[in-house]
Amino acid sequence: MSGSGRPAEPTVAQRLRDGLRWNVLATLASQAIDLLRVMIVARLLAPEDFGIFAMAMVVLLAIIELGNFGLKDAFIALSQETDIDEDRWLHSVWTGNLGIQALIGGLLAAAAYPASLMYDEPVLFPMLLALAVVPLLRALKNPALMLLEKRIDFARVALFDLVVAIITLVATTILAYLTRSPWALVIGSILAAGLSSAASYWLASMRPRLMFDWAPMKQSLVFGKYLMAMSVMSMLTTQMDNLFIGVQIGAAALGFYTIAYRICEMPKLLLTATASRTIYPYFAETLRNNPAQLSGAWLRSFNYITWLTIAAFLPIILCRDFVIFVLFGPQWSEAAALLVPLGILGILRCMNRSQNPLLLAVKKPELETIAKVVELLLFLPLIYAGYRITGDALGVAWGAAATYVAGTALRLIWSVRILRPGLASLLFESAKPAAAAGLMLAAATVAFSLQAHDMIVIVLLGAIWLSCLLVMEPLARQQLRLLARRRA
Repeated sequence: MSGSGRPAEPTVAQRLRDGLRWNVLATLASQAIDLLRVMIVARLLAPEDFGIFAMAMVVLLAIIELGNFGLKDAFIALSQETDIDEDRWLHSVWTGNLGIQALIGGLLAAAAYPASLMYDEPVLFPMLLALAVVPLLRALKNPALMLLEKRIDFARVALFDLVVAIITLVATTILAYLTRSPWALVIGSILAAGLSSAASYWLASMRPRLMFDWAPMKQSLVFGKYLMAMSVMSMLTTQMDNLFIGVQIGAAALGFYTIAYRICEMPKLLLTATASRTIYPYFAETLRNNPAQLSGAWLRSFNYITWLTIAAFLPIILCRDFVIFVLFGPQWSEAAALLVPLGILGILRCMNRSQNPLLLAVKKPELETIAKVVELLLFLPLIYAGYRITGDALGVAWGAAATYVAGTALRLIWSVRILRPGLASLLFESAKPAAAAGLMLAAATVAFSLQAHDMIVIVLLGAIWLSCLLVMEPLARQQLRLLARRRA
């Protein structure tokens, strides 16, 4: 209790722990719901249907990223460093973003017919015209959610994510059952965007109003120019492979690729939604209040992401046939081979997520931009080379994975140079999860040679991972003891 008799304000570390807890719970639930949605829809639609919708999403995401100026990140990083009132900042950014997203919707409608010609899929024309309303519907979202993230107050943000996942599950499942066509995914996306924006006003009391102030918008755009460049380049390096497969190989191949990519995307989304959303404002606040502690905070986040990445991706890669069969059925078996390169791609992208929040927090977004440029320059040549070697989507996937090696190395080098955590500390923190991964690989090799069932292998991998974590990480043992005491 404080001297005034009121409860003491929670510290940044306490808010971080609470934010992580809410993010983990909500993201686990959201990803489970999303996985259930994909599993249901995959049994109702054909691979070609998934491929056609993926073609539409390439165009949609490409144009949406043109309007991503990083307004939320700019608000979190800059609003405390100016004399601009928070409400004035939020109202102005919300108003400006509405205008930007209306223009983006117009660009998407204009691109609909050329995109249908490029893919030689006439059905894409009406689909993209319908999807043109999505950017504006998303822009209507309550800006108070940005304020909650800035304050590392994730309880309502987590609830919002859960509501969105449930809305999307119900809408898409019903539509897929009724239509048995890719239009189910299109209409589901539109309904999810509109209903999720409506839900945001239920979760937060703030009511934005049309008000434009150039001062906060100018600061946001100056800060966000690098973020926009990063978003566009990230979109190119995550969607160019889809574009290449759709144009060069066809809708069915893109459907298998989309399912495999989605499986590897789920653990990545879990890790990045949990880590980046929480760690970025934590890094920003630590830098303002206790800059000497930033190095230790980064090392802990790097270690945390590495451990979780191993736990998430190794079972998927090693038991890929079993994973595809259980989740989607035998008709999707061609997607299993793609899980190896796409799993490695997911690991590299997760590792990048411990570096990206740091570069933004220390206000060096240009370094992240350089890494994105390197990845972009390598991406098309490598996926084309992979395709020439194998003649199918598997080569494209290996090319995409190879692209991220250089970018990951660059980010790690810059993070170490900025914080100088000490080479011995970094190697020590990295060696522990790496040793656990080696033991898991060795155990899986032995188990497969003895013809053990994949489910047994997955349980064995989990047991080895948990044992290594408890032996090597004192913090994990401490948390386990605290949990045992609470239950007692």
